[in-house]
Amino acid sequence: MAYTKYSLTPANNTAAPPDGAPEGMLPSAVNDTMRDMMAQIRDCGDGVRDGTYTMTAVKITGGTINGATIGATTATTGAFTSITASTTLGITGVATFSAGTVALPAITTTGDTNTGIFFPAADTIAFTEGGAEAMRINSSGQVGIGTSSPTAKIDARLTGTSSGAVINVGNATSGEFGGLGITDGGTYPVELWGSSLSLKTGSSVYASATEKMRIDSSGNVTLQKNISVGAATPTTSGTGITFPATQSASSNANTLDDYEEGTWTPTLTFGGVSTGITYAGNYGFYTKIGDQVFLSGYIELTNKGSATGYADIRGLTFTVQNTNGNTSAASLRFYNISFSGAFQGTTPVNTTQIGLTQITLLGAVTDLTDTNFSNNSSIIFAVNYRV
Repeated sequence: MAYTKYSLTPANNTAAPPDGAPEGMLPSAVNDTMRDMMAQIRDCGDGVRDGTYTMTAVKITGGTINGATIGATTATTGAFTSITASTTLGITGVATFSAGTVALPAITTTGDTNTGIFFPAADTIAFTEGGAEAMRINSSGQVGIGTSSPTAKIDARLTGTSSGAVINVGNATSGEFGGLGITDGGTYPVELWGSSLSLKTGSSVYASATEKMRIDSSGNVTLQKNISVGAATPTTSGTGITFPATQSASSNANTLDDYEEGTWTPTLTFGGVSTGITYAGNYGFYTKIGDQVFLSGYIELTNKGSATGYADIRGLTFTVQNTNGNTSAASLRFYNISFSGAFQGTTPVNTTQIGLTQITLLGAVTDLTDTNFSNNSSIIFAVNYRV
């Protein structure tokens, strides 16, 4: 008979065979037991049918569920909508889950179903919190935190316009220093501790990595080598600051935007030309700091040549700034050069020369010319001017 004809109340199971007890209505221990079993069968059947029946320590070794074979050696498995364990659920073998979504992850917890683990693509694991992706590991083994498209082994980013620390490293014990070491094949090229930041470079052997820069707890910066400014190539000789070959001028009065030092070759001209002039020596040195040039030189003639006219020294390394008030006076020492009163040299604006003049005691200024020089004349000079 169908189990649905049984009553959930044992005493009501009084029907004669084939629906009831084999001994009919006569009371006996056997009939009472049968009536009780019939009530339990009805209870179990109803529970299985409507999904409310609870079984303890159930073991299914065969059969089918939802058309899939249980315990088969083939790749098919039973499909369960959900499995709930009151304590621990143990699975031997492989448990397969649906991919899930960021809003409804495949592996989650009761009461917080938009938080858990889902599988957004092949060979990819993602973690969602509150329906928003928080982290993923992609098919290349790259970990993305705050990004679904990591481009490095660990790619951590803030979301949107958020501000704050991306990585916060410290010590859980109050008063103790925490530290961070970034390693590559055994070296620690970057070390960050509670008292300082140290940058090291070297080979893959830790002992070969040496400190190149340190920022201590007072904010002092120590460099072991060179600094380059404006994408200049740092010097490999000595230590210092390297500026670009072409100045990138700053309008900030407190910014040092250029430094340069070197040698130059001064020339003497008469009337702007140097026809026939030869030298026993003509050389010079300069240093440029920001917009200031400090320049010195020496000229010694072996022949003053055939050119005539006003005398000047040419070839200054930088052009004098073309603004009013930027003419500078040079310091000069003459040998075998005649003059009236006193001699002087000045740097006209927008030129690369030092004009040579003489001034009488009454203040009359005239140019020195070729007639004041001889074939063995010499000049030592120095000047500071603005560019």
